[in-house]
Amino acid sequence: MTVFLSTLNQMAVLAIFMLAGFICQRIKLLPDSTATVLSRLETYLIMPAYILNTFISNCTPEILSERLPLLMWGAIVAVLSVAIAYPVGRAFSKEQPLKNIYRYSVAIANAGFMGNAVMLGVFGEEMLFNYMIFMMPLYVVIYSWGMVMLMPAGGERKNPLKNLINPVCISLVLGMLLGILSIQLPGFVTTVLSNTGSCMAPLAMLLTGFTIGTYSLKKLVADKKVYIISVLRLLVIPAFFALVLGLLKMDESYMPLAICAVAMPMGLNTVVIPAAYGEDTSAGASMALISSVLSIGTIPLVFAFLV
Repeated sequence: MTVFLSTLNQMAVLAIFMLAGFICQRIKLLPDSTATVLSRLETYLIMPAYILNTFISNCTPEILSERLPLLMWGAIVAVLSVAIAYPVGRAFSKEQPLKNIYRYSVAIANAGFMGNAVMLGVFGEEMLFNYMIFMMPLYVVIYSWGMVMLMPAGGERKNPLKNLINPVCISLVLGMLLGILSIQLPGFVTTVLSNTGSCMAPLAMLLTGFTIGTYSLKKLVADKKVYIISVLRLLVIPAFFALVLGLLKMDESYMPLAICAVAMPMGLNTVVIPAAYGEDTSAGASMALISSVLSIGTIPLVFAFLV
């Protein structure tokens, strides 16, 4: 019950920020370019600042050697996620690019922006650090296989590994190096990183709400398949991983990390990436809206019963 109430409280806070973003878009308080600005701020400044600050503080050789199993279990989760995505994606649609959007949504949840916020709010900074290490294999999947799924044929799809050169991955590596080498940054720099990183969760949810607000709600809630994929994403897949990882004898202390990685709603990449190539983004926006709203109730339940 303690975990349930703590998680529910955190989800209520995030929901308020998402609603604020939605209202800002609906009443035209902010220009249409706001979503692009917020997305770039989150990706290029705020999340890298938070990752840098966390890894510099915690990434000592002793701590890393103790947490190598996190990488192994994170890799297992990543491989299983991609494996189950192929048959499930084909079951929902046999036409491209919608089939790949379903595959991406089954394999990858919003485990970055929202997952970080939930882990920090419910379990604290030390668990968030463990979660970021656990997520490293999943980041590789997101920025390689995941980008391939969301891009049309041709173009950047020919060399998806280039997508690994991005602010999030760079900040992960840089933060680890600075921590391992025990390089102390000036106090004002760490203060800047800390203050900037504290904006991560609110900004991510404002972005989610604002982006969803650009679409017709009536159209977004009309697709029955989206409700099915949302239930699968939010309830069935977490239960599947809890069962499988339990059978594989994963350390119970790692279970909150794994569940957080797979129990989040569907994110905005299914909107942002197809939009950059002129593809239809309504399916991705519908998944983001419905799964995000449902997750306010499902995430506390999943954490209460599976963690």
